[in-house]
Amino acid sequence: VHEMKFFYTFVNQSYRTESVTQEDRKRYIAGSLKKVASSTTCYDSIAIFKQLLEKAKQDAIISDYDYYTFDRMAEVTHTSTAPFVKEIWGSLHLLESRVKTLEEVSTNVVESLQMLQKGI
Repeated sequence: VHEMKFFYTFVNQSYRTESVTQEDRKRYIAGSLKKVASSTTCYDSIAIFKQLLEKAKQDAIISDYDYYTFDRMAEVTHTSTAPFVKEIWGSLHLLESRVKTLEEVSTNVVESLQMLQKGI
């Protein structure tokens, strides 16, 4: 995300000096924002990303739809890497393995009871 800030400045400067076209400018910035949205894992990166999104919207580089889409992608990435979410996933995996073990044990108990029932 931090490098994206420099890239944004570079592309806009290239546009001002007519080194890139408006279409290329939009394509480069929008494509980069989409890619960078998946790397917003800390507070600083999400803050900088949101600043870049706002600037791109003000500069008419991205549409409202793209703005909200990229913002949502960044929020999901940011939230999914939070420590409490990782802890929840760890707990879920542990519970899932315990449930599987209980299912296996209950299946064995049922089979044993059926064999015992046949023997009686």
